[in-house]
Amino acid sequence: MNKITSKLPKEWWKNWPEKWQDAPLAVFDVETTGLEAQKDRVIEIGIVHFQAGKWQKDHNWLINPGFSIDNEITEITGISNDDLADKPSFDDIAAEVLKAFEERILVAYNFPFDRGMLAAEFARIQGENDDNLWPKAGTLALDPLIYAHALYPKLKNRKLAMIASHLEVNLENAHRASHDAKATGEVLYKMADRLPESLLDLITLQSQWHADQEAKWAQRKRKKAGLNFNTTQKNDSVFSSNDTLESHQSLGPSFVYGSQTDPVLAYYSTIRDARD
Repeated sequence: MNKITSKLPKEWWKNWPEKWQDAPLAVFDVETTGLEAQKDRVIEIGIVHFQAGKWQKDHNWLINPGFSIDNEITEITGISNDDLADKPSFDDIAAEVLKAFEERILVAYNFPFDRGMLAAEFARIQGENDDNLWPKAGTLALDPLIYAHALYPKLKNRKLAMIASHLEVNLENAHRASHDAKATGEVLYKMADRLPESLLDLITLQSQWHADQEAKWAQRKRKKAGLNFNTTQKNDSVFSSNDTLESHQSLGPSFVYGSQTDPVLAYYSTIRDARD
């Protein structure tokens, strides 16, 4: 793979190994009462620690949202109101969750969704001023969904179950947080031979792929709406010809420079509500 040039400051990388596979990862997933961070709540968090391609530890919490969950959520996740009745609130376990993320690169499949739901939970108990934002500025994040769109454009879709099956990763109990998180970590490592070894290069490539994918998504949205446009993309292989608009409603984070000069805050602002 050709060397990728990055303009990101060196201080962003000084605390991490040069190779991303050597870095400690916190791969996480959430199950929720719905898709809207401002009104829905997290009912399960799974955080799985990996390093050097190996599983280290699982963390899992069931959380009482403070109200009854819909039958549809139970059908999807297998989590019932009875399961949550005696479980702690998010406030009760927030410190444990933060500790499980400490000194690790964050990884999630469709990072903006899971990040958005957790950020809203932290904001409810900590307030929304800059000192209390989660994750903190300077936190690094990887989103294998971005890589899946770029590397496997001919698959029917890039949902976690599809990618896991394609890469021969075992996904038990899909839509349970720890199981999805563990599969996400294993999927990421399975992609390693098609990704840069360097953490800096991977983050930079992630930014480039994400920008291409967002541009493609916007182009398809305008076309579906019947609007005229003259945008030409350099990489036409990002999406397959049988993709639909709905399958690209959330493509994940990356370092993106614009009016926001802080790259982490910039990419955390690129959030949509629906899972791919």
